[in-house]
Amino acid sequence: MLLGERIRESRLKNNMTQQVLADLLHVSKTTISGYENNTKTPSIYNLEKLANTFNVSIDYLFGRDFDLIAEDSNIKKISKQDIAILNNLKSHRSLYHDLYLNSPRTIKMIEKIIKDNK
Repeated sequence: MLLGERIRESRLKNNMTQQVLADLLHVSKTTISGYENNTKTPSIYNLEKLANTFNVSIDYLFGRDFDLIAEDSNIKKISKQDIAILNNLKSHRSLYHDLYLNSPRTIKMIEKIIKDNK
């Protein structure tokens, strides 16, 4: 995900307009639009302010919370947190194997658990 997409996503997640974010950073609304459309790049100072405003890391804004992995000759993005979970699961070989072989069923089961816990 590009920097601009992360800025827009974070702004919307925080229910902010471009103007509100611009006011917080002491820049114009046009500048925020430029950040979000990847036609302008925030300064280091503004990157830090963005990260602090959204309570995220600068790495997150740059999409560095994902690693690329090769699976069956396809490149996929996976979060570092998901990699940690998978590595933990791999220590339980039979469970990992069962979840992997039944991945559609596993996904449905996880979605149900999440829905039931809301």
